[in-house]
This record gives sequence, C-alpha cells and structure tokens, in this order.
Amino acid sequence: MIGILIIVIIAAFFGTAYLLLRRHSLRLLALYDRALRNQRQRVEPAYELPVYARADLSAKWPGWDGWYGLMVPREQETPVEAIRVSIMTGLYGLDGIDHYAELQGLSPFEAIEFLVMVQTRDASHLFRRYLPKRTDLAIRREQLLVAVKDWGEIGGEWPSYRIQMRDPMAEIEVSLEYSGQDLLWWADLPHVFTYFAAFGEFHGTVIWHGQEYAISGLGSFEHGFARKPFNFDGLLKPLRLLQKLIPFTLIHYHYNLLVSIDGFHGGMMLAQGAGIDFRNLGGLYFPDGRFRRLTGITVDYLEMENLTGRSPTPAVPFPKRWRVRAQAEGDVFEYTATRHAPPALIAAHMIYSDFRYEGVFHEPGGQTHHLVGHGYAEYVRM
Repeated sequence: MIGILIIVIIAAFFGTAYLLLRRHSLRLLALYDRALRNQRQRVEPAYELPVYARADLSAKWPGWDGWYGLMVPREQETPVEAIRVSIMTGLYGLDGIDHYAELQGLSPFEAIEFLVMVQTRDASHLFRRYLPKRTDLAIRREQLLVAVKDWGEIGGEWPSYRIQMRDPMAEIEVSLEYSGQDLLWWADLPHVFTYFAAFGEFHGTVIWHGQEYAISGLGSFEHGFARKPFNFDGLLKPLRLLQKLIPFTLIHYHYNLLVSIDGFHGGMMLAQGAGIDFRNLGGLYFPDGRFRRLTGITVDYLEMENLTGRSPTPAVPFPKRWRVRAQAEGDVFEYTATRHAPPALIAAHMIYSDFRYEGVFHEPGGQTHHLVGHGYAEYVRM
C-alpha cells in the first residue's frame, strides 16, 4: 500500500510540475532570457564573432556556432527566387534533425556543416556537406571570418557582411554584400543558446548552372550559438521509446522569415518540447520603421504532404499550407503561407522551404494593412 502511495505522490508531483511548465514556461524563461531586452539597431561584436570556437580545431568543442544568410532577389528575370546559405561549426546533436548517415565516419563533434540552398519556381536545390573541422575550417577571431576550404566563407562586421559560397557539383556560386538595418532576437540565454536575425539589403551575383545574374533584395543575416556538452540521442531515447506506446509530439519547431514586396519584414518562431512552449515570439517591421512584437502565436496546418521518393526517408508529413495568427501589442497579425515547390529535406524529421504568403495586420480603430510576399521556413516534428 505504501509503495502505491509513493508512486501516486511521485506521479502527482511530475504531473503538477508539467502543468505548471505548460502554463508558465515562457514567463520562467523570460527571467533569464535577454532577447526581449536587447537592442534592435545593431549587432555588438560579442554577438557576431564565434563563441564556441577553440584554437585547437581537433579538440572537442563545448558547443557550436552557425552563421546563416537568406536573400530574396527582386529581379524577375532571374530563375532564382530565394537563396539560403549557412556554415555551422558543429551539429545539433540529434539524429533526425542532423543526418548522421552523411557523416561518413566523422563524429558529430568533429564535423562542420556547409549548406547552400537555391529555390527556383519549381524546385529546391540543396547542397549540404559534413566536413572535418580539423582540416576544412578556418576561423578568424578578431573580426568575423569563417571559411570552409575551397568552398566558401562568411565574414565582416556590423553593419556590413559578405558571403561567398559555391556548389561545385551544380555550377552554382553566390557572391553577396549585405548592409544591416534591424534585428529580431529569437533567444539570448547566456551560456545556453543565443540566436538573432538581422534584416538588411543584399546585392551581388549568383551563377546558376553556369550563367551569371546580378541580384539585389531584402534578406537576413543570422548568427546562432549553443552549448552542446554531448549528443542528445541517448538522453531522448527513453522518450522515443515511450512515443511508440503513447503517440505524442516530442519536438515541434516552426520558424518563418517574412519579406514583403512593400517593405514589411519580420518573422516568428514557435518551439515546443512535449507540448511545452520554449519559444513563442516574433516581430514585424513596417516600411516606416515601426516595430510590433508578436506573441501568443498559433499555427493551423491547413494541408500536410507526405514526401515520397526522397532520401533520407521522411519520418513525418510536412506542411504545405498553414495559417499563423499572433497578437501584436494589442493589434492582430495573421497570414496564410503556401509552399509551391518541394522542400529541401534536411533530415528525416526536418525540412527547409520557400513559401509565398498573404496576410492582414489589423490596427483596432486604425488602418488595415494587406501584406503579400515571400517567406522562408524551417520545420521539425519528432
């Protein structure tokens, strides 16, 4: 009888803790998270330079840094509709989000990720390689410069950055100059996880299957860095086994960046673990510079798609059409996004994709703004 009572007490404790986390997780995180307090006008050097790099590239690093670029060309004559590039000095540490099968004998702690994604009207071209950081990575620590031998680099200092990336297999080269304008902070949890997106203007060239195009347009420069003392596969293994007995969503992550043809730009991030919100925030910049913070974000998935004939084999269906609704400091912002082309399958549980969206921003007693534009999405469900 006493044993049963102990089990009931333990179950009640964990059940109560879970319910409290579901209700108050964002408030608790806000006590430690500096994202909502950081300035949105510039990137300080401490936030653009590598945080977890070590002078000895062969040593085990305590975390990873990732630098990312997104650019949406204005030019109608180019076949390229969006460009996404990134260099990561390590992996996330979870198979299904990383694609361990492509490591070719490398440890997730020894590998860097080099990625170029080019979106056309009917396809997502993905070039991604895991490479040994000991031989293929170079980092300068005084001013940002991260380079992958023979293939590309990202460098500069606020507000000006440059991106040189190429896919030698498909005769694709990207050469871009960036000038920053304003920021969205997704997280700033010291010694745990920090991530921002800085919107600004790009100009440069893209070589697509041997032909060069001059391009310009709005986009984002992003830097994220996180502590990773170990891979997370073993830690989550009991929960993955429990999923087979009681189906539930362990990880749900949806990230959107928005670029409107009339100057609106912003985005949203929704990240949940076992139904608990860890990120639920975003922001929208108006053409005149006004800013509205987005909270209370909900996503309705209007159409899901089972991807077939892909490698790796997708583990879940992925969204093709979805509706986002958010509170905006007393106003309401909502948009419907539609993915027209197949996504880039990053791993069995993760995609990157391009989409078009139409939205409405309601100012109570004021103006209603109709937004039409281009977007970029990352989606994970596990």
